[in-house]
Amino acid sequence: MWPRKSAGFDSRVKALPYSDVIFASLFLLASALPATSWRIGDAQEVDEGVYATLLHRKDGWTVWQFEKEDEINCHAAKGQAGAFIRPIGVAENLWGPKPFLQVSMFGWSTTPRAEIWSLVGTWGASSSKFRKPGDKFWKEADQLGAGLEGVIEVNVVSWQYPAILVGRSEDHGYINLTGIDAARVAIEPCLAAGKVRNNERTEKIYRDLEARGVRVRP
Repeated sequence: MWPRKSAGFDSRVKALPYSDVIFASLFLLASALPATSWRIGDAQEVDEGVYATLLHRKDGWTVWQFEKEDEINCHAAKGQAGAFIRPIGVAENLWGPKPFLQVSMFGWSTTPRAEIWSLVGTWGASSSKFRKPGDKFWKEADQLGAGLEGVIEVNVVSWQYPAILVGRSEDHGYINLTGIDAARVAIEPCLAAGKVRNNERTEKIYRDLEARGVRVRP
């Protein structure tokens, strides 16, 4: 039998921000999801109008392309040994055993490629830190980035309902970054497709504005 919640807890949950409720719902949904069979190159509709393609799976890394009508986004992810990080089935969110590392890569238009590194815990991440094994002090996760290699020790604190600080979870583990260079190579087709889609979207916006008599080009 589930433990009964106090009246105070119930009243606080009713006042939760919509985003907190949605994230908690995602966690419960992911817990009940069966493992999906993924093969390299296969595209599957993981949410209405959202298609995920597994581009690469090696050394624990998975590389994903998410395609929507007007954009294409690219993510690489890796967890602890043996973890398979995959789409949760809602938008382009990834899910798997916690904690895991997600590297979102962007290369739109003429801009150079950018990488955003983030650590994911049970309920996302309210606070996340890392250090090299043997180091005395921790670093904030915003210092993760290109040039880091080898094994890192990670710690992620998250809250089921962060707005009212209910449901604290702390995930700790080790992630081996070996294979990230191959993941970067594997993600290049996604970045190229993303540039094309972004340029198409920009051109459409220009044409729509010009049709209204707005001058947007030299």
